[in-house]
Amino acid sequence: MASRIPVLQPSPGVGTMPAAPITRLTPLSDLPELLSVPEAATWLHIGLGLTYELVRRGDLPSVRLGRLVRVPRAGLIAVLGTPRQPEFRHA
Repeated sequence: MASRIPVLQPSPGVGTMPAAPITRLTPLSDLPELLSVPEAATWLHIGLGLTYELVRRGDLPSVRLGRLVRVPRAGLIAVLGTPRQPEFRHA
């Protein structure tokens, strides 16, 4: 009798696309832990070339997985820093 080999299914979030495309309006909490460089560029609302330049310079934290470059969600927070209060000027 031949034994059955179980079929492994990817765990949620591994090798799957997010339910909705990432836009500038996607809440930070809804972003995946690792974003592709184009996804990070879209969310940051900057050009793809600038995003790759920021990764190359180390200004945008990234993770290399073989040939793949991914930007951790925490890296986006590091780049954005803390929000500043608007400055009011008196005339």
